Amino acid sequence: MKLRRNDPCHCGSGRKYKQCHLKSDQTREREHRSLKSGAEWVAFHGRALRESVYAQTATDEVTKTFFDTPPSNPFADAAFEQHAVYDVGDPPAIAGAALGEDSPEDREALRTALAETFPTLLEVSACKRGKGVRLKDLLTERELFVGEAELSETLDPMEIVVGRLFIFQKRHLLHEGWEKVGFRGRKAVIERFAGAIEGVCADDRPGWLKREAPALYRAARASAPACAPPPGTVFTSDSAPAAET
Repeated sequence: MKLRRNDPCHCGSGRKYKQCHLKSDQTREREHRSLKSGAEWVAFHGRALRESVYAQTATDEVTKTFFDTPPSNPFADAAFEQHAVYDVGDPPAIAGAALGEDSPEDREALRTALAETFPTLLEVSACKRGKGVRLKDLLTERELFVGEAELSETLDPMEIVVGRLFIFQKRHLLHEGWEKVGFRGRKAVIERFAGAIEGVCADDRPGWLKREAPALYRAARASAPACAPPPGTVFTSDSAPAAET
């Protein structure tokens, strides 16, 4: 039921809705109505999913494990945010008034897709300017095409990034928050993790990488200053079928 201005706010603060979350909810509703592409839909609802589980996963133990020196706001770091929510947490189904008329099945499918992501080392094996890039997973031996023109202008062949791939609505996506591995340090990073994961069976590798996410990002960042896209960017393939390998 839609809240009226003088109803108690849905957040449980005890304040009237108009004095609490009314303006922020209206802003989210306007943003939701402006969504035009699948990538924007994923970014909007993915953010809602992460916001819904912050309190469950923002533990001191997780923060200290991920950072050498924990920052004052760890969730300002996209890689930590994803690790805390997708690797350590148990993301619930997305809910909230700002989700409008989107299909509950689509929201649940997105929740599942994001919960199954894991960080890994991705090499750009081919780049088609204006179309997209082919990425090879150096640790799980997957290879797929992400058909996003903007991404093809950002990455070059033989570059390596640490990030998350996932499939949603039969499209391949590279999750926001990916980071380039430094050129001079990439060999050491690859050898370190490729050697460690070699004895792990294929089915267990995603879980292994979830557990090793803090070490993977620390090693990648030590190789060179992080180089990531603007926050909120999701690169998606609208053309490549999910079964492509």
